[in-house]
Amino acid sequence: LVRNGSSFVEQSSHLESDKLETTGSMKEFVEVVSARTAIGYDADGRVLFMHVEGQTRQRGVTLYEFADILVDHGFVEAINLDGGGSATTVINDVLTSFPADHCHDPKYRCERKVSTIIC
Repeated sequence: LVRNGSSFVEQSSHLESDKLETTGSMKEFVEVVSARTAIGYDADGRVLFMHVEGQTRQRGVTLYEFADILVDHGFVEAINLDGGGSATTVINDVLTSFPADHCHDPKYRCERKVSTIIC
């Protein structure tokens, strides 16, 4: 998402394979509004984490917008972790984000089980 303090979305979208993308084409994945998560670091080497709430095609940010937000918050390098219903943040066993997925009862939202864990 961010390389050398600037957005790298356009360049990286041409390097990725959209054969594995479930949202649709790579263009759609990059341009759809959705929840997003990223990890990176700032100029002092501090690790930074960013989460933006959303729901695919309804609210959130595009990858272009997300990269701009990351740069504005001091990220020098950053990678996209996940988005949409998989974008869940838990800190010290406490859910700190608003899940986008509906539970078995549509009145409620539940976090999706994902395998990306940062310790």
